[in-house]
Amino acid sequence: MGKIWLTADNHFCHRNILTYCDKTRKFADVCEMNQVLVDRWNEVVDDKDEVYHLGDFAMGPNEAIRHIMKSLKGRIYLIRGNHDRGIKSGMTERFEWIKDYHELKVPDEEMDLHQTIILCHYPLLTWNKMYHGSWMCHGHCHGGLPESDSVARLDVGVDVHNLYPIEYEKVKEIMTKKVFKAPEDHYSRPRDD
Repeated sequence: MGKIWLTADNHFCHRNILTYCDKTRKFADVCEMNQVLVDRWNEVVDDKDEVYHLGDFAMGPNEAIRHIMKSLKGRIYLIRGNHDRGIKSGMTERFEWIKDYHELKVPDEEMDLHQTIILCHYPLLTWNKMYHGSWMCHGHCHGGLPESDSVARLDVGVDVHNLYPIEYEKVKEIMTKKVFKAPEDHYSRPRDD
C-alpha cells in the first residue's frame, strides 16, 4: 500500500478562483494554474497512493477536466464540494467513489491501531468521536477559517498548503500537537433521563 494524501479546493479549470484566491494563486491564467496544480500533485503523489479529495475538484469545460483527471497520479476518492457540478457522467469513473461525507480509518499502530478522520468538504463544529480522538479534515475555506490548537480540525485545501496535497503523516504531526479542550458544559449539563 502507498501513502495517504488529503487535499481540497483545486478548482481545476475555474477561472474565477484566480480572483477569489489572488494571494495564493498568482497565475497569468487558468491554464498556468492547472499545470502548476497538476505538477505539484504529481510531484508528491505516486500511482499506488490514495488521495482523498475533499471537494471543489473542478469546474469548467468537460474536455479540459477529463484531460486533467487522466494526468493525475494515485487512486482518487472524492468528497463532493459545492463547486463540483462540473463532474459529469463520463468523468466519474476516475474516482474510486464519490460521497458527501466519509469516516476514514487509517491503520496506524502509533494511534492505537487506527486513526479515524472525518472527511467533509465543509468544516464541522462537532463530529463523530471528536471526544474520543477523531480528527476532522475539510476544505471550502481556502485558509479563511482560523486554526485552533484546541480543536482537532484541519483545512487540507491547496491554498493552505502551498498548492500541494498534504500527506497523512504531516496531518498526524499537526493534529497530535493540538490539545483538545471539550466545551465547558459538555459534561457538566444535567442529564434528561
